[in-house]
Amino acid sequence: MPAVRAVLVVLLAALAIAPATAAAASYVNPVVDGDLPDPTVLRDGDGFWAVTTSKDWLPAFPLLFSRDLVHWERVGAVLDDPPAWARRAFWAPEIARWGGVVRVYFAAARFGGPPCIGVATARTPAGPYRSRGIVHCPTRGAIDPYPVTDEAGQRWLVYKGFGARRGIWLRRLTEDGLRTFGPATWLLEPAEPWEEATTEGANLVRHDGRWYLLYSGGHCCSPPCTYAVGVARADAITGPYVRAVAPSLISSEALKCPGHGTLVGDGRGGDWYLHHGYPVADERNVRRRILLTPVSWSPDGWPVFGADGTVPVAGPGPPEDAAALPGGGAGFTEDFAGSRLGPAWEWPVRAKPHVAVGGGELRLRAPAAPDRRRLVARQVAAASFTARAVVRPGSCNAGLAVVGFDDVATGIEVTDSRLRVWRGRRTARMIAGTPRGAGGGAVAEEAIELTATVTDGRTVTFAAGGRPVGPPVPTGQRGDALRVALTCTGPRGAQATFGQLRVVA
Repeated sequence: MPAVRAVLVVLLAALAIAPATAAAASYVNPVVDGDLPDPTVLRDGDGFWAVTTSKDWLPAFPLLFSRDLVHWERVGAVLDDPPAWARRAFWAPEIARWGGVVRVYFAAARFGGPPCIGVATARTPAGPYRSRGIVHCPTRGAIDPYPVTDEAGQRWLVYKGFGARRGIWLRRLTEDGLRTFGPATWLLEPAEPWEEATTEGANLVRHDGRWYLLYSGGHCCSPPCTYAVGVARADAITGPYVRAVAPSLISSEALKCPGHGTLVGDGRGGDWYLHHGYPVADERNVRRRILLTPVSWSPDGWPVFGADGTVPVAGPGPPEDAAALPGGGAGFTEDFAGSRLGPAWEWPVRAKPHVAVGGGELRLRAPAAPDRRRLVARQVAAASFTARAVVRPGSCNAGLAVVGFDDVATGIEVTDSRLRVWRGRRTARMIAGTPRGAGGGAVAEEAIELTATVTDGRTVTFAAGGRPVGPPVPTGQRGDALRVALTCTGPRGAQATFGQLRVVA
């Protein structure tokens, strides 16, 4: 309890201080809530474009836009479909523009081997993007790519390699950026105790004639996390690199385990590090939020993160050239008024749904296998929330579900004769059920409101027509953000219709 009170005091103090600065030039971390790990950022034209890890969800690599690095709007994704070579686990993207081409490098698990690095290209950061195949795939695999151009105009790819000499490596890129060539140069391997045998998430930048390698070390994800950011520097891009012995960015009293980010200039002479981390109150490390830390440079040429090497809770933000985008909260309402799903909707890899949107409805079709579900989902940036969906059952079993770790879902669905609560991943087992219309006809035949109430990310309670169905059920949450999903199960071609979906945090 003392630790919790301390965190609350820090947060309240930050919120009290923030309005004291100009409203357009202040911010509070996290700048983006939700589970959006490994953010990369590109300043292009009058705004900033960020791309993040999507893991086993499609569309791959969420794309966000901001005019000031503080207010972000999710505007799309890089890839609607997985590349032919990639099996799952889409992570650690990096976005860069070379001339008239924007490139997003990324890592993914491939069929029959270790992870590799691929690339997608577009004419503008907004896309559309086209997958251009595998860029680099050593025998033991590679992840965490970062493209960089040296002072002579040569292109390079920085990445994390595996094997006897694990750590961070560098290799030349072809002029079009689609393939690596030549020998690989080793830059840095774990050496300091705080790194805990890990050096990854590299960001290589040039400042005042030197090269600075920002990297992450420690344990990033499941509790207790120890992630932090280190810096090494060299006179030449190929090294040798001399590291600062202590980490340069560590946890603060309110925000912990910072890492895997990108240094970006704001166009006005200021530098910022956009990265991920957790609030201290997130004891189970459920959601890696997007954080923003200012960077200055010391007289001896080392980057200084924040005021004291810790993640700031609040402070003056970057100057703005235009009005800020409206910020989004954890809750949302989806009326399906447009002609397509919005950019925040997702689905599991290799399970692309058949959907039609319009006229205030979403129509979802079942897959070929009668015991498999199709679903569309949205992430919820809150541990406790209530989701309500209006369901008009058709020829498939239609429902509302909460999806947690490893795509394990718990949901309620409407069958011909029953309301049932189920749990599973690809297949499901029934947990509870009740006849439709039980309770004096409280459940209407034409439209049914299904409700899922999640408490502290751990349990979910379902209701239909305002009446509980079954007992509270564990969500299966262990290390991922929860998603709310609309589901359909039935014979091939079976369809259900959904009206409004509303989530209140």
